[in-house]
Amino acid sequence: MEQHRINVIDSLRGFALFGILYVHTLMYFLAGPLIPGVQESALITPFDETLRGSIYWIGMSKFFSIFSILFGLSFYIQQQSARRQHSPFAGRFTWKMALLAGFGFIHWGFFPGDILTMYAIIGVLLIPLSKLSNRSLLALAILLQLGLGRVIYFAITGGELLFAFNWFEVYSSFINAVLKGNILDVMSTSYPRYVQFWNEQLGLWGRFYSSLSYFILGLLLGRCGWLEDLPRHIAKFKVTLMIGLPSALVFLLLHIKYIGGAWSLWSDSLTTWSAVMRFEIYDLFALSLTLTYASAFVLFAHKFSASKLVRYLGSYGRTGLTTYLFQSLLGTFIYFNWGLGLIDVVSISQTLIVFVVLLVIQISFSHLWLKRYQYGPLEWLWRSLTFFKWVAIKADKRA
Repeated sequence: MEQHRINVIDSLRGFALFGILYVHTLMYFLAGPLIPGVQESALITPFDETLRGSIYWIGMSKFFSIFSILFGLSFYIQQQSARRQHSPFAGRFTWKMALLAGFGFIHWGFFPGDILTMYAIIGVLLIPLSKLSNRSLLALAILLQLGLGRVIYFAITGGELLFAFNWFEVYSSFINAVLKGNILDVMSTSYPRYVQFWNEQLGLWGRFYSSLSYFILGLLLGRCGWLEDLPRHIAKFKVTLMIGLPSALVFLLLHIKYIGGAWSLWSDSLTTWSAVMRFEIYDLFALSLTLTYASAFVLFAHKFSASKLVRYLGSYGRTGLTTYLFQSLLGTFIYFNWGLGLIDVVSISQTLIVFVVLLVIQISFSHLWLKRYQYGPLEWLWRSLTFFKWVAIKADKRA
């Protein structure tokens, strides 16, 4: 059962990375809105507009959330492994998260939408939270999904920014570096955007709170053993799918009625309680679609576990850290001026070609690499730094 469980987890992580790549590629790896000069070349046909809407409706927050659930599940697996081996866990895991934050800090230099530093902080928070009972953890996850963090933030600040920040000035400098600068220019204008990142994560957007909730759900998923003995629990994923899909439709209708179309979440005032409600509706829509995606994929992977698609996604998922960071490196090289500079040349429709090319390159690399090695390149480096020694990387041919 262990090997089957790992295969499903890896394949699901690969599926999440597939979706993250889709969102970032179609957003030109800007981690922000299109700007004049790019928008004109990006939005030429009605199909371009449809694809831009698809980022919001089917991509944004959904695949990232699956990635978050799997991080919480990974925490549980590592914690249990340490207990079985009677080895210390809290200190080593905290060091591992510090290293992850370091990877994230470097990543932020060329992609100011990195989430690894936030993941590192939440990962450390899971250490004390893991001492709570399942019931307490589930209650906390529900409260966070219902907007507890967002409500507390708004009650204290009234919707004002936590940290002073001139968004227009900083973002304009970044875009100028993207269009005309070299990689050092991009990095020098990326890091100032980090302040706004935390304004968004701890403010109305509230991704920090929802991410913590998803991490907790992943921890609970591990405790319940649904993926460890998948055949026994397969009916639970069917129930989750039957709940998630109609819920997504309900919250989609509420979104259209009370918020509007794609990208309208930020169109009205952000300093009223109605803004809190708007963001909460979107979060519940994203949660419903996340559960729909995840459960549907698990059912698919269970039925077609021997298929090449599932196996290749498994390889893709096993190299998750390498994949995530190199998505951005390759993507920014294609779009930004320090590389090929195609950002103001290709339309959103044409970014689909970029998406497919990057996907094929990355999946092929992961598959071929893991034929010879146990870990992805950055996974190996991360593991070596965690244990303060160079761990063996060559695959065991006898396995």
